[in-house]
Amino acid sequence: MIATRGNRPSSFIVDGGHALEGTIAVGGAKNSVLKILAASVLYEKPLTITNVPLIEDVFRMIELLEHAGATVERVGEHEFRIDASGIRNQKSRNVFVALLCW
Repeated sequence: MIATRGNRPSSFIVDGGHALEGTIAVGGAKNSVLKILAASVLYEKPLTITNVPLIEDVFRMIELLEHAGATVERVGEHEFRIDASGIRNQKSRNVFVALLCW
């Protein structure tokens, strides 16, 4: 059974003694991915972000990361690999970290 709020499901209610399997596709959210991209500067190793919406704001953030020294590679239709180890300037990292609080 699916409980709904308006037109959209708000929760799933599982009734029965059977194990659950499968996946649920969740649409990429612009506000979330921008913060995830900004947080990528905190990682020492490369990371892969999936389910990235292909919108102008995301592409501008990627340009900022690359300008600061990160390597960003598109590895799938909605998937990007980010290596921020090339960002040597701590002030640049601090700018991205500040975006996390914005």
